Amino acid sequence: MKKFYLSLLLILLHTLSNSQPVVGRTEETRDLYASAKKYLHAADYANAIMVFNQVIQLEPDNLIYRKELAKAYYQYGDLAKAERMIVPLLKQDEADEETFQLATKILAGMKKDEDAKDAINKGIQRYPNAGVLYLEKGNLLTDQKKFADAAKA
Repeated sequence: MKKFYLSLLLILLHTLSNSQPVVGRTEETRDLYASAKKYLHAADYANAIMVFNQVIQLEPDNLIYRKELAKAYYQYGDLAKAERMIVPLLKQDEADEETFQLATKILAGMKKDEDAKDAINKGIQRYPNAGVLYLEKGNLLTDQKKFADAAKA
């Protein structure tokens, strides 16, 4: 019986460790990331943007940092910089549901409705069971006054 519980615990721990996104290869990047997230939660977008840029300098290939920076720019109101940060991420295999949702919000905010529609449809194609993407599509269609299509989404 002990072996069974030990095996179950190991499987659970393995599953949980593999499902967590990688947020830093070094202690410095993890600390900077945590600091940037604190600024973001406190609505101190200027400092969050500054720290996210520092983290990206240390780990330029980390998709999570780039997505968070795009989110900070979006919340700060700098949609042009948010777009420059998020659009290249849509081509990455690691792009998750939140990446597509954020891209749609940014592009819709810039009145690039066709690009927003393409982004959300690509996201739904990749993640057909992601309810948040259908919600975002419904919001996009509602903003475009396409109420029947929004209800279907």
